Amino acid sequence: MKKKLERLMYMGLGAVIAVGGYFFGTFHSDQVDAQLQTDNVEYNEISCRKLTLVDEKGQTKIKLDGDGIAIYNKDGKPVVMIAQTPYSSGAIAIYNKDGKPVVMIAPNEVDSGAIVTYNKDGKGATKIATTPDGSGAIELYNRDGKMVTNMTTTETGDGVIGIFNKDGKKVRTIH
Repeated sequence: MKKKLERLMYMGLGAVIAVGGYFFGTFHSDQVDAQLQTDNVEYNEISCRKLTLVDEKGQTKIKLDGDGIAIYNKDGKPVVMIAQTPYSSGAIAIYNKDGKPVVMIAPNEVDSGAIVTYNKDGKGATKIATTPDGSGAIELYNRDGKMVTNMTTTETGDGVIGIFNKDGKKVRTIH
């Protein structure tokens, strides 16, 4: 009889837990209710303005919003970003462990591409890009991020090298 009473007691406790779970599960927070509205779900898709994935400590690991996606390291610093640019195209940036840019591939204002590398301080070191006339250009920068040399072409197709001082002011042009 004692064992039956214990079983009955455990069954009652289980029923109370089940009813309590149902009770609390039916009363959602405002955020959950907003997410469950049927006008947010269409054809097995979920629409949202921003999505942030966090680890068990609540630290952001991935952020997705209308402009792009970012992946973060264990210290909360960006590792990789894919984003929309002012030129309505995509750009990819890779960062070092301190969250400073290392390399970026992006479009430029003439609807062509550019590849930029950065020094350990996050300042531009080199740039390979397309010029407005469609030819290529290479730029080299000093540790302060100031251009010291560029190589490009003229409108006639001749090569040009520009030499700049440490402040980024042109001091010589070689045709």
